[in-house]
Amino acid sequence: MWKMEKKLFLEILNTAKQLYPKEFLCFLGGNKQKEEINEFIFIPNKANENSVYFLEQAIPFDETIIGTIHSHSNTNYKPSKADKKIFQKYPINIIISFPFGEKNYKAYNQKSEEISIKLIQ
Repeated sequence: MWKMEKKLFLEILNTAKQLYPKEFLCFLGGNKQKEEINEFIFIPNKANENSVYFLEQAIPFDETIIGTIHSHSNTNYKPSKADKKIFQKYPINIIISFPFGEKNYKAYNQKSEEISIKLIQ
């Protein structure tokens, strides 16, 4: 089961709140073998209320990038076609949703299947 420090997750939620109503996207760094997420990485992007656009060439080539996390400005956690396409590249992908509370998220694997993550102290 994937693990993430609760403090890190709260930082991400706070960032999504600050950017609301625009969507938010960043990449997750960590250890794939240990299923640990320990950082979030911003890349240049352009966002609006319905989507986030970025250049794939802007993603650093770094094996510690293990996933994505992005917000939806509504209460929908369902991955879009574009979400599913990027999910295929990473083993852990998280969608956070308005109102961006600690339980307002769903995690997905590379096949866009819902999985669990554990928030640790």
